[in-house]
Amino acid sequence: MDQCADEPLRKLFSCDMMVGTEPNIRHHMTLVVASKGLKRLFASTDVRVDDLGDVTKRNDLHFEVVNYGDICPAFDALRHSEAGIDRASSERALHVKELGVAGFYGPASMPTVKKIATQEISVCELLSKAGPCHENIAKYLGCVVRDGCVAALVFPKYYETLAERLERGCELADIAEVVQGLRSAIAHLNTMGLSHNDINPTNIMFAGRQDTTPILIDFDSCRELGEPLLKGCTPEWGDVEATTARQEHDDKAVDAIEAHLESYKRKIKAQVGQP
Repeated sequence: MDQCADEPLRKLFSCDMMVGTEPNIRHHMTLVVASKGLKRLFASTDVRVDDLGDVTKRNDLHFEVVNYGDICPAFDALRHSEAGIDRASSERALHVKELGVAGFYGPASMPTVKKIATQEISVCELLSKAGPCHENIAKYLGCVVRDGCVAALVFPKYYETLAERLERGCELADIAEVVQGLRSAIAHLNTMGLSHNDINPTNIMFAGRQDTTPILIDFDSCRELGEPLLKGCTPEWGDVEATTARQEHDDKAVDAIEAHLESYKRKIKAQVGQP
């Protein structure tokens, strides 16, 4: 395989694959998805994610090329908006989300991965063409085309997720503003006949360090209301057994986030001795 020696290897995703059922679950393998230049690669190893370290420095990972046509939808100029970006601008001010990563666990997963990618680009195109971008929903700027396929989606590079903001010990000035913004985003999706289905602190972002407007991101679980889910919610933030897209998934997730923020606020106050 041509390893594109002039390009650095960049890890996109890694996960531990488990087999068995409780209480006899055991590690089966770890999957690594990476890129090298314009190529998408994958490899498997017996080493668990926690011990994997820097994949670019390992010589025991034997990467194979994944064809974009196997994991991403074909580009259609009538349905898809190509983003006019170059590498420099994408690294400086934009976020380029690689498609075909969510749910990937090797060749057997490619048909499902491609369906997820196709659905996500369809949702982003629908939202972008419906009128002005909602202030609480990530602004889709178009797609990146490689080998005739929609390989990535382009968005502004927001500053941090809600999870990251909480991890750095920042107290939210107004929880109600966050909750209200998320409910406004849900209502907008609902008017479009959609539900997000995976609202959690890692899928909520802010544009700046002091910005307080929540922005909903990540639409690979977003589906038309009543349609079967291709990818479900994040454990602990929804019903992992859910099989159908419904608005109540989003409503309950925001309820859970509100309760989480209230608990976090009480903990911060207790640490500084406030009543």
